[in-house]
Amino acid sequence: MTLQPLLARKAETLDVPPAIPAIFRRAVERYGEQDFIIDGDRRMTFADVDRVSGQMARGLIALGLGKSARVGLLMPNCSDWVLNWLAASRMGALVVCLSSLYQPREIDYGLKHNDVDTLLISSRYLTHDYLDRLEKALPGLVEQRSPDLCLESHPYLRRIVVWGDCDRAWALRGPDDLFAAAEARPGMTEAFLANVEAQVTPADDLLIVCTSGTTANPKSVLHTHGSLIRSQWTNTPLVDIRRGDRVYNGMPFFWVGGFQRALMPALFEGATLVFCDQADTAAVVDTLLNERVSFINATVDACRVFRREIIRRGADASFIREGFDPPKDDNGQIIPQARRTGGPLGMTETFGTHSGETKSEPAPPGKEGNCGRPMPNIERRIVDPETGAVLGPGEKGELWVRGTTLMRGYYKRERHEVFTPDGFFRTGDLCVIDGDDYLFFHARLGEMIKTGGANVAPREVEVVLAAMPGVREAIVFGVPDPRRGEAVVAVVTPTVGATLDPEELRQKVRGELSAYKAPSLVVVMEDRDIPRTDSAKPKKHELRERIIRQVAEGAAPAG
Repeated sequence: MTLQPLLARKAETLDVPPAIPAIFRRAVERYGEQDFIIDGDRRMTFADVDRVSGQMARGLIALGLGKSARVGLLMPNCSDWVLNWLAASRMGALVVCLSSLYQPREIDYGLKHNDVDTLLISSRYLTHDYLDRLEKALPGLVEQRSPDLCLESHPYLRRIVVWGDCDRAWALRGPDDLFAAAEARPGMTEAFLANVEAQVTPADDLLIVCTSGTTANPKSVLHTHGSLIRSQWTNTPLVDIRRGDRVYNGMPFFWVGGFQRALMPALFEGATLVFCDQADTAAVVDTLLNERVSFINATVDACRVFRREIIRRGADASFIREGFDPPKDDNGQIIPQARRTGGPLGMTETFGTHSGETKSEPAPPGKEGNCGRPMPNIERRIVDPETGAVLGPGEKGELWVRGTTLMRGYYKRERHEVFTPDGFFRTGDLCVIDGDDYLFFHARLGEMIKTGGANVAPREVEVVLAAMPGVREAIVFGVPDPRRGEAVVAVVTPTVGATLDPEELRQKVRGELSAYKAPSLVVVMEDRDIPRTDSAKPKKHELRERIIRQVAEGAAPAG
């Protein structure tokens, strides 16, 4: 079946309200005794997850949380992330997804800007000590002698619940303190939770995803239960996770990729989420082989590394259905490069794909590289970015989208700041839609850098670099990179008499920001060598082309 009839049919088959309590109840009723989570020695069926996340939800309610309470979640991909997200979502909280890569300044902003009142956090992961980062991020936290917090710098933050080893007086211990709170409160029964869940509607706020914007600080993209679930439900044919699949997810849950290609399809279709508590290739491959994973959700680079390791071992991985092979048609034949699509196009604001095609459908002749036709509930138009005039088929302009899978907005931004008067969102993508409704992506209109699937706002990196001793000015932009799409590059000018070490600057940025935001290349230039406009603003485009040329000629380090 071709894409449009397939997706139209899918959109009509959602048989419960698009709210997490109803969706999860549907999954438990259909798949109750099937494995939902495998995390090392921890194995949990859908029914087990129902019981445990329900206990945790009742504990959150007993602590005083109600509908739209802002619950921050800062954990790596693991079973506890899923349990905590379900617990908070089932009782109607608004979950703020915080990156496990965050450094103290990012944690500070994420908690403060999003008015988090309850933080659920792992004590550590690999080399990340989150308790130390918290105490650096939150002034006065170390002096708190009780878990009932009162911090002048973060006035809404009331409690922090820590999973893992923790000796801090300011912390509650998860999940035991949640279980104890539920048990200590008379009437906090399963029937009570069921009544709470019944009040959660598709219109209620569900999730905030923090993603880099065009300013120095991340944007907070706000989705309701309805917008998130509709987008994910109709997207499942494109993902093709099936009942009984074992899914290894290497994409973080705190961004869209982990939700779209692992968590939500597993809930919808009855698949098992498989986790590995280590990041090295050997450990992940052990997990893939030992648990007979059939679906890998990871970057192309990661899948390539996993496959090389499996080949090196001479292991049988024939049970891996998705992750290694190029796209095949419905007859199992590899689709030639000239007939492949350019992959789906989406964004956090539409919670993933807004335009796409099924992997098994070759591109029509002359349409190779297309990003697909619109998903159900999405309306698209191409607009002249200068005049606002709507353009016709084949004309290049900015893509605007609207529909019921679009975000409710940016947290703390008024609607007119985000959407056009008739409800369209300006994507900032330069695209063409042809006469058959296929979309072709050309470039980003703005400065946003897309590296390894993540957005990086140049201004955020520039602010950090400019605050370092000896740096007069920092200019950040992206350059083409064959593996990551774009690499982050910084050009810095020194203050008078200062000597700057590019590698030292790179490492300092890594101490301030998530590693993927750190420049792959830092180039030191004198101010007189920077091309500028009449108003003294750097001409980033010219500078970018100069750096690309210098790297190609070997006149600048490749980074």
